Amino acid sequence: MQDMSFLSSPVAPAWETRASWAEQLCADQQIDSAPVLSQQFLLAPSGTAAPAAMRGVALGSWILYHGANLPVASAPFGDGRIAILGLAVDPDGAVITTARLEALTARDMPPLELLDWLNDSAGRYAIIAITGTYQRVYLDSLGSLGAVYDRDAGRVGATTNLVLTRAPQPNTDYPLTSGAATGPDRFAFGHTPDIAVKRLLPNHFLDLRLWAPVRHWPGPDDVTEPSPEAEADVVRGITRRLEQVIASLANHLPGNVHLPLSGGLDSRLLLSCAKPVLDKIKLFSHVENSMSRKDLRLARHLAKRVGAPLREIDPIRHDAFKITSESRLDHLGKLHRIITGLDDAPQPIRHEVLLAHPPGGIFLRGNGIDFLKAVLWRRGAREYEQSLPHDTRTGIRMMMLSDKSIVDNPAIQQMYEDWYATLPGSARERAYDLMFAEQFLSHGFGNLLYSFINNFYVCPFNDRRLLGAATALSPSKRRQLHYNLAITEWRAPELSSLHFARRAVNAHIKTIRASGTDIISLA
Repeated sequence: MQDMSFLSSPVAPAWETRASWAEQLCADQQIDSAPVLSQQFLLAPSGTAAPAAMRGVALGSWILYHGANLPVASAPFGDGRIAILGLAVDPDGAVITTARLEALTARDMPPLELLDWLNDSAGRYAIIAITGTYQRVYLDSLGSLGAVYDRDAGRVGATTNLVLTRAPQPNTDYPLTSGAATGPDRFAFGHTPDIAVKRLLPNHFLDLRLWAPVRHWPGPDDVTEPSPEAEADVVRGITRRLEQVIASLANHLPGNVHLPLSGGLDSRLLLSCAKPVLDKIKLFSHVENSMSRKDLRLARHLAKRVGAPLREIDPIRHDAFKITSESRLDHLGKLHRIITGLDDAPQPIRHEVLLAHPPGGIFLRGNGIDFLKAVLWRRGAREYEQSLPHDTRTGIRMMMLSDKSIVDNPAIQQMYEDWYATLPGSARERAYDLMFAEQFLSHGFGNLLYSFINNFYVCPFNDRRLLGAATALSPSKRRQLHYNLAITEWRAPELSSLHFARRAVNAHIKTIRASGTDIISLA
């Protein structure tokens, strides 16, 4: 069994002067730090030692270091500068490059108003604004380009080990640290494996002068349920914005944007909205287990119906995808653990699937579309249907932090209630949705995606306007899949008759159609 203790073990020889603990771990394990840091960033006071293989951008009294494969746009902003990291599609549908950002900042628009507008972008990104009046770090609406910060060290960065300049100190403030650091449990409420390093929650900005997170979205009326008369227009708006985002990404890197197909709802909806630009997108499906083999069979039918080729990645049956070198797998496992800061590692087949693609592409993910299905409302549906107060224990249970007993942990209950208290107005009526974004997704894949270093992964639905509109829709109808089915039937009716991989979904759809229940028409 591989030694998992190296993440926090004493270094040998003694600690050397390096810019981060991540680099020290790489040196100890004789690993090149360039791939580890390739999609990461570090914001630190000017004069901070540069991490190896990272490029620097001056932002006032700060310097922004970023890996070679993390896009960065920067421009003058008021009396300071602004930088946007990652891939962002602005509300007008343009991918934000340096040229685009310079054009935007040259507009006759107050800086804070422009900042609010930029934060309605879609994609996977962070925004850093440094002026004489304010110094802030913002994240996308799911925190998919995650950020952590160490107030004591005065550093903000992509991952815990990059922010740290010392060995990690166990986080004794969080009851689940041991289990969360090794796999079975989850971090939440801004906690990380280290006692001093905190995760910035999405929809909050980090005030660098106070070193405190401040909620900036949603506002009191941003997730107000639409009237029945307005419902169809809201869903049409969601669809058109999703189509716009996918098209912008496809046109940004034509021929190197990849869309995975499966037998699920999310990938089918993405495919439906990608139809206008399928000539610039590559479809693929992969096999990791028996369930995903069923996905592959359905993916073939989906690709055939839209008339597009499908690349099949099957490491189980095709040796061309296999990684047979134990030393190579050991190396990949260490890369993963240094990047995520967690003492777990993917199964070999996950590495095989991730590395089956040439590097340098954009890979689309369905995260965010989950909101159209109200995935965490399963146990909370009564609250909506009977106008009941939000239940803390149910909320904690739906976070899936640990086993069921965690709902009675006083410390976790207080953390949850403190988070819930930050929700304004009507947003409290959608706590399950916002908890899914700000706790479940940001602490999970907001950290994990940095380890997918071969390509850049983006969620087209990751957009505050999309999430706000989807979250505002009836949770009951979302759980019944009304909106997913309506969008697919509108944009890709040829896909509607194909079944899904999960029997329960097929049975549910059959029941809806047999009952004569109206699914809204968008045509």
